[in-house]
Amino acid sequence: MRALQWSGVEAICEQIQAVAPDLNKHRGGYMRIVEVQWEDACSNSGYYRKDKPDEEHKATICKTVGYLKRKNQKHIILVTEYFDDGESRHVHTIPRKVVKGITYLK
Repeated sequence: MRALQWSGVEAICEQIQAVAPDLNKHRGGYMRIVEVQWEDACSNSGYYRKDKPDEEHKATICKTVGYLKRKNQKHIILVTEYFDDGESRHVHTIPRKVVKGITYLK
């Protein structure tokens, strides 16, 4: 097996497919690899500065990469591992209301 070079999410996905093309094959179908951009809450235990309230206390944009298990009107569900028997683990459930974008990777 070749060593993977870490040069960005899309490059990683291409290298994985080159090394193991059926890696994301799942029960006769394929789960797509996606990157979900979503807005997360911010927590800060420091003082609230009246002179700079918006600079220090704002939500942040997160990016999560995984196999797209399910997408409906309420949630996007990603998993990072799944098995031949259909089971999966390391589940990320992201509410659609906070999703800013979905990028389908190779």
